[in-house]
Amino acid sequence: MMKYILLTKEKVSQDVLNRFDCGHPDFNYFLQNDANECAANGKGVTYILVDDEEDKDGKQITAVFAFCTLKATSLYYENQENTVFNISCAEIKYFAIAKQFQKAQTGKQGTEKYYSTCFFEILLADLYQMSTSVIGFTGIFCEQMKMEKIGVVNLHFPWDSVLKREKCIATIVTKLKDKKSDYLFVMVDFNCGDNSDVIRMLLGECDVFGTKIYSEIGMAASDHYGVYAKIESVDKEEE
Repeated sequence: MMKYILLTKEKVSQDVLNRFDCGHPDFNYFLQNDANECAANGKGVTYILVDDEEDKDGKQITAVFAFCTLKATSLYYENQENTVFNISCAEIKYFAIAKQFQKAQTGKQGTEKYYSTCFFEILLADLYQMSTSVIGFTGIFCEQMKMEKIGVVNLHFPWDSVLKREKCIATIVTKLKDKKSDYLFVMVDFNCGDNSDVIRMLLGECDVFGTKIYSEIGMAASDHYGVYAKIESVDKEEE
């Protein structure tokens, strides 16, 4: 598994940074020479993607797979009445991956993903966690790349009925089938256990009310939990 950690001189030697090569000299130079100073001056904090086994027991990092530099920013817009509003954002100032991972894929046959997609999805998940527990922001700005569309579903399932929860997840999956977005986050207070049919459906282990999980969510859940199961049908009766 991989994770982003804060770049510090204590964890990463200059030799390790010097070995990082994303194929873009300016990005390499920034990571190797300017990133720590940039953070100290409040101009952007850099995180490096590493093997999470190396981020234990004070171990030294031996390889950097990717890095990103984040800073706070704000986007302004006007409504039809010419009133100016602003949106708090996290800006991805730099995002780069090592050359050996570029244009390469990972995953089981039929569910392959580019490493660049996986690395960016880890970053987006971390940004969501930051936005809800570290410092609040409602948008992500990235000047480097063209971000088409990010979808977010945020719901609270009823706590008083198993069937109501299962109907909710079946309805959500059905309605999301036709939604188009580059990245989709489904965030729910499920109010149910790990072995419930709601969670099993998200893992691709069963269908609920005749509704099966569609590939994007099922693949993400399977990748996260490391579970790849065959679909089975679960028949439900009305309360």
